[in-house]
Amino acid sequence: MPVLDAQEDPGGKILPGEDESPRKIRARLSKTMLKTIGSHQLIDEGDRILVAVSGGKDSYTLLDLLHEARRKSPVEYELIAVHLDQGQPGYDGGALSAWLEEFGVPWEVITEDTYSAVLELTEKDNSTYCGPCSRLRRGILYTTAERLGCNKLALGHHRDDALETLLLNLFYAGRLQAMPARYRTVDGRFEVIRPLIECAETDITAHSEVRNYPIIPCNLCGSQDKLKRVEVARLLAEGSDFGQLAAQVSRDLATRFSGGDLGYFTRTGILPGFAQVAFATDEGAVSAPFETEYGWHVLQVMDRRLQPRESLEEVRPNIVRFLTL
Repeated sequence: MPVLDAQEDPGGKILPGEDESPRKIRARLSKTMLKTIGSHQLIDEGDRILVAVSGGKDSYTLLDLLHEARRKSPVEYELIAVHLDQGQPGYDGGALSAWLEEFGVPWEVITEDTYSAVLELTEKDNSTYCGPCSRLRRGILYTTAERLGCNKLALGHHRDDALETLLLNLFYAGRLQAMPARYRTVDGRFEVIRPLIECAETDITAHSEVRNYPIIPCNLCGSQDKLKRVEVARLLAEGSDFGQLAAQVSRDLATRFSGGDLGYFTRTGILPGFAQVAFATDEGAVSAPFETEYGWHVLQVMDRRLQPRESLEEVRPNIVRFLTL
């Protein structure tokens, strides 16, 4: 039986040019989450749920909305917030601990030096940190859930995560497999649930900014992104092919599969951050890495025209290409 579901539409449609209020964004997030919980039967009577709080916007939003949903829930369930201190240099979890204490749900901080372990595991093959880091974190959370008597783990993956996973599996693994809203661990001990799996990341970002959660950045991801930006800039300066680099390293799926091609665009026909850099970059030149809310990017301007070419095939030989790091 579904135990939670959206009861009513919390807000009306937004007219063109009208700004959405924080209340409407939160209401939409809550409604979407409750619909997901109901349709996928994510929460049942008596569940004791470990909510993994990484210190990022997604997990804060998940804990916040699940806690609020308990007030009107037709069933009883418990939440325990767990944060993992991975021993990263410069880590300061004081603000997060203070927030959890004030928030009012049971919480615990686990300290395990996975930082050194990830560096050691990736040193030999120069692989990315995210894979081994995720596996180590998940194992620690499973152990903690068993100790705390939890039967479910809630993770903060959202709709954009699910879509990216689907496309990666489709293009690189040749299978149509998405990120599930729920699954049982291989050993059968726990169910892992993703209540935000149908929520838009833009809504979560906007909501997080208003709630002013004490975000804790991941030094592993950040340090590797910085090294990657430097390395990509060096390779381009040495004459490496832009399209090949975009296909290899871009986090933006659309540009990865098109070799970075954006085609022709006007100053107002693209995001302001891209337009500013593109129109300040000489024809044939490559920009320095620049940052927007979507990540770090590099632009190469191939041509400038007063009018776009007539046919799509003629337009295709990319005018601006970019990759996201």
